[in-house]
Amino acid sequence: MTTATVEVPAEGRAHVTNLEWTAITQDRGAGEHLYVLSDLLDGKARSTLSKATLKARADVTFPVMKGSGPERRTPPTAVAGTPRIERVQ
Repeated sequence: MTTATVEVPAEGRAHVTNLEWTAITQDRGAGEHLYVLSDLLDGKARSTLSKATLKARADVTFPVMKGSGPERRTPPTAVAGTPRIERVQ
């Protein structure tokens, strides 16, 4: 999952100032629930996935992502109200 930090000036266009990633994984046995993979590996969350399955998912995810900077391990904090999305052409 990618988290973007977007700055919106009082005038002008908004722009992305930072991108961060968080490895997530899906647990179909738990009703299609999504979990932060690191939380499962660290024992901070529980799922129906086996330790072997979690390790296999980590083994194919983290080596690919390590060149993209550190994983975001905390939820983002909203600093504004509900966003309004409009298409600019």
